Amino acid sequence: MNSNKFILYFSNNVIKNSFWGVATNVIQNICFSAFFIIVARNYTSEDFGYYIISNTIYSLLLGFSTLGLGNWFIRELLNSTDRELLINKFFKIQIIIGVLFYFINIIISYSIYTNEMIRVLSIIIGINLIFDNIIYVVKSINIADLDQIKTYFLSTLEAVIKFLISLLILLIPVKIELLVSTLLIIRIIILFSFLRYGTKQKIELKKLLKIKTDFKEIKTIITSNWAFVIIASIAIINWRIGNIFISKYLTLKDVGYYEVSFKILSIAYIIPIVISTTLFPVIINAVKESKEKTVQIYKKIFTAYSIYGFFTFTFIYSFSDSLINILFGSKFILMSPYCKEMFLIMLFFPTVYLQANLIVAIKKEKIDMLCNIISLLLNILICFIGLHFYKSISVVNIAIISSFVLFHIIQDYVLIKEKITNVTQVLYFYIITIVALISYILISKSINPVIAFIMFWTILFIYAIAILKKDRALLKLKSINILC
Repeated sequence: MNSNKFILYFSNNVIKNSFWGVATNVIQNICFSAFFIIVARNYTSEDFGYYIISNTIYSLLLGFSTLGLGNWFIRELLNSTDRELLINKFFKIQIIIGVLFYFINIIISYSIYTNEMIRVLSIIIGINLIFDNIIYVVKSINIADLDQIKTYFLSTLEAVIKFLISLLILLIPVKIELLVSTLLIIRIIILFSFLRYGTKQKIELKKLLKIKTDFKEIKTIITSNWAFVIIASIAIINWRIGNIFISKYLTLKDVGYYEVSFKILSIAYIIPIVISTTLFPVIINAVKESKEKTVQIYKKIFTAYSIYGFFTFTFIYSFSDSLINILFGSKFILMSPYCKEMFLIMLFFPTVYLQANLIVAIKKEKIDMLCNIISLLLNILICFIGLHFYKSISVVNIAIISSFVLFHIIQDYVLIKEKITNVTQVLYFYIITIVALISYILISKSINPVIAFIMFWTILFIYAIAILKKDRALLKLKSINILC
C-alpha cells in the first residue's frame, strides 16, 4: 500500500470510528443517565446511597484490575508478528487479574463498611470486574485494528437493555439487590456476545482457559509495564475517591448529589475519551513519522478539545438549574451549584487526556505515571484538610479541579522540553481560558444565563467564520503570487 493510500485509509477509518464512537456513546449515555435518573427518583436516599457506595468500590478497583495495559497492548499489537499469541496472553492476564480483584472488592467492602446492604451489593456488582477485564481485551483489539463499530454496537445494546429494565421499576417496584442481580445476568449475555461477535479475531473462551498459564511471563509483562498499571489506577481513583470521602465525612444525600453531578459530567467527558481512543493509533503513527507531523496533529486536536471543554462548561453553567429540576426532580435541586463547580474540570480534562496519550505515544509513560501520582496526592491532601474544617461537596470539587490543573501544568512542562509545544502557546491557553471564564460568569450574572450562552457562542461562531474566510483569502492570494 503506497503512502497516499495508507493516509486515506487511515483518515477514513479514524473519521468513521470517531463518528460511530461519539454517536453510540451519546445514545449509551442517554440510556445510562435515564437509568440512573429512574433509580435516583424511585429508591430512597438510603438505598440509592448504598448502591452508589457499592458501585464506587467496584469502579475504583476496575481501574486497577485492567492493569492499565490497554495502551501497551495496542502499541505492541500494531508491531507484533504473532498476533494470536499476544492476544491469548493478554486474555489470560486479564482473566486472572479480574478474579483476583473480585476478591479484593469483597475484602474492601467488608473492611470499610459494616452495613450489610453495601456488602451484599458489592458482592453482586463486583463480579463485573471479571467480565469487564475480558471485554477490555476485545475493545483493545478493535482499537488497534481501527474496527470499533461492533464494540460500539454491543455497548449500546447493553445500555438500551439496561434502560428498558429501569422502565420496569416504574411499573413493578423491586428491591435494589434484585435490580442489581438482573443487571448482572444481562452483563453475562453481553459478555458472550462480545466474545462471539465483538471482533474479527476468532476468540474461544474454552481454548483460552485451557492454555497453560506461565505466571513468570505474566509477572515479567506486568513488572516491565508497571507504569501503565499506576497510570490507569490513579486515573480512576482521582475521579472516584471523592465519593469515598463524601460517604465518610458527609451524608448519604451528599453522596447522591456528588454522584448525580458526576454522571452529568461523564456525559460531557466521554466524547473526548472516545475520540482520543480512536486517535491514539494515529498519534503513535505520527510520532513514528516525524516530530513535525506530531506537532501538527497535536495543535489541531488541542484547539478542538479546548473549545469543546469550554462549551460544555458554559452550557451547564447556563442550563443546569432547569435541567436538574426536570431530570432528577426537586429533591436534587440543591446540587446545581456543585454541578457547576464540577464542570470547571472540563476546561482542562479534554486537553489533559490528549497530552497524556501523546506522552505515552512518545514512550514517556513513566512521566505520565508521575503526573498521575502527584495530582492524586494533591487531591487527597485537599480532601483530608478541607473536609476536616469545611463539610461540603465543594471541597471535593476544588480538590479534583486543582489536581487536574497541576496535572496539566506538569504535562505542559514535559511537552515544552520535548519541543512539541512552547511557553508562548501554553501561556496563551491559560490566559484565554481564564479571561473567557471570568467574562462568561460576569455576563451570565448581568443578563439571563440562557441569553448569555446564545450570545456568547453566536459571537464566537461569527468570529471563527470571519477568521476562516480571512485565512482562505490569504491562501488564495499566496497561490496567485506564486503563479505570477
